[in-house]
Amino acid sequence: GLCGGVPFFYNTEDKTFLCGEASLEELKKWATGGIMKGAHSPVIGELDFNYITDGIYIGTNQCCQTHFDEKLRKEGIEVDFSLEENRVDAPFGVKYYFWIPIANHSAPTMEHLDSASAILDKFVSLGKKIYLHCKNGHGRAPTVMAAYLVKKGKTPEEAIEIIKKQRPTIHLEESQLQALTNYQKNIKS
Repeated sequence: GLCGGVPFFYNTEDKTFLCGEASLEELKKWATGGIMKGAHSPVIGELDFNYITDGIYIGTNQCCQTHFDEKLRKEGIEVDFSLEENRVDAPFGVKYYFWIPIANHSAPTMEHLDSASAILDKFVSLGKKIYLHCKNGHGRAPTVMAAYLVKKGKTPEEAIEIIKKQRPTIHLEESQLQALTNYQKNIKS
C-alpha cells in the first residue's frame, strides 16, 4: 500500500520517494529552511475552496503556506495535493502530501494526468478527503480533477461541467482542454 499508511513524500522532479519518518524529516527540512528559491512569496489572499465530488475539494494555495489550514482540517481533509510549479506548501497537520509540479497556465502531460488520477483514485477508494490545488484553483487543479472524472467514464465536457457547477470560477486554457481530449483518447486506446 501507500507506505503502509505512514506519511510519505514524493517529489516528481528528482523522483525521490520517502516513507515514514524520513519523509517528515525531508518536509521539515525544506519547510524550516524557508520557502524554496524561486518560489513565489505567499500571496496574502483568501482561502477559497469548493467541494467538488468523491471527497475531493479544489481551492487556492492559501491552504497550506505555514501549516495545513484549520478550516480544511475541520472538514476532515487528510490529503494535500499540490500542482504548483514551485514548492510552497508547508503541509503540517495533514497526513498525506503530494506535489506534482506543473507550470502555471500550462497543460499537464499525459504522465502527470495518469499519476494524478491514480493518486486521486487511490485516496477516494480509501475514503480519504483530498484538497487539490494549484495557485488559484482555476486551471491546473480543475484539469487534473477532470482527468480523474474522464478516467471514471465521463467525457471531458461532462467532467468540466461537474466541476464548474461546484466551482464556477474555473477557466481552463486551450492547451489544458486539449490535454483532456488526448487523455480520453489515451484511455480508450
